[in-house]
Amino acid sequence: MKVLLAIKPNANHEYIRRYIASRFADLAIELQIVSVLASTQYTPSAQKAAIAQLKSLSGVLRQCAPIDQVRTQLLEGEPVEAINTAALRNRSDLVLILEGQSTGFLSRLGSSSTTRRLCQQASYSIEVIKLCAPDDDAPYRVLVPVTEHELELYPINQLIDLHWPRGSCIRFLALLPPALDNSYAEATPLATLHQLDNSTVQTVRMQSRLGKLCEAMTRALGHEIVVDYRLVYDCSTAAAVREANDSRANLLVVSNQPTDSFFRGLRSVLSPAAMLMAAKCSVLMLNQPLPRNFGRANRVITMLSDAAQQNSPTQ
Repeated sequence: MKVLLAIKPNANHEYIRRYIASRFADLAIELQIVSVLASTQYTPSAQKAAIAQLKSLSGVLRQCAPIDQVRTQLLEGEPVEAINTAALRNRSDLVLILEGQSTGFLSRLGSSSTTRRLCQQASYSIEVIKLCAPDDDAPYRVLVPVTEHELELYPINQLIDLHWPRGSCIRFLALLPPALDNSYAEATPLATLHQLDNSTVQTVRMQSRLGKLCEAMTRALGHEIVVDYRLVYDCSTAAAVREANDSRANLLVVSNQPTDSFFRGLRSVLSPAAMLMAAKCSVLMLNQPLPRNFGRANRVITMLSDAAQQNSPTQ
């Protein structure tokens, strides 16, 4: 697995070591560490200091068990363009960005302009690391918010391909719309009953799909990874962020809007940008574009073995 780590000057090396040791435990990764200097800052002294920092962090991370190979590179130019070019040239599976403690209103909300622009433009997955690293031996808690409509388009295979340390818990948070209550005075009893019935059917349908999904992911990831789900009757971005913060999740996984032309007209219920800014934990943005034949082919059945597919009914 190829991982690119983009760091800023004066990055906390110990924090980065702890995060990578926890996030990529049990997996040998190829790590490329890059730092960017603007053209106006590319002086001999700044260049020397940046190279020394890269070498120092490289030495620290070489001591981590999951690191198989470490390379460093000092880049020059505009940060977003430089990081994007390096990630594409390296064919990185994942780009890690350490979110620093900077000033400014938007930065206090949780995301710098460079981070937001890179997440918006990237065609690869980006993990924004926030200053809340778990202990090296602590279970890794991953929260994946989904709605019923978005579950059809969710890149499940990407979620499986990204490595998770043993003992991790991956939880799908199913966001369902709340049922009507007595505040809807204009609704007739028959209309209210119909709405409640639809809500019940939607709940049962979501439980069935997520149950099968969790079983399939457990088979794919192994029983050392716990995969479960929880239903919440609040179909909003705020509900996803609140659950991530209350449950002290280590990582919030967000699927960005598909870039394939077939899906451009679909509007996501959940806002990746809002979750990136509001979540206290790290945020993984699954930004890789979907293949043209993705759509409704994204079924639990596709993750089963060929033998299991022959014996399993289609959805």
